[in-house]
Amino acid sequence: MLNDPALRLSRAANLRAMLLRSPRKEEIVRLLCQGRTEAAIGRQLMIATCTVHAHVADIYDDLSVSDRLMLGIIIADASPADGPSLAFKPSESVPSREGPS
Repeated sequence: MLNDPALRLSRAANLRAMLLRSPRKEEIVRLLCQGRTEAAIGRQLMIATCTVHAHVADIYDDLSVSDRLMLGIIIADASPADGPSLAFKPSESVPSREGPS
């Protein structure tokens, strides 16, 4: 499945389209890439963990993946080798809505 170049390109295109449609999903994908748990994402974005879980399930469903590893592969596929990653870099931190810590 991960060795099919056409499928990987299709999923990368789906990721780009999804992130353009939903800034909230982009925030969640960014935090998932940083290794944050759903509970930590919920705290940072000031939303319930079950809401984060629902967004993650939607993201996985939209991209036909089942885990973070596959999501990471799609993000890598969607990012040009010599340019910026999609709309964010996984190492960037997302500002907390709670203010500086």
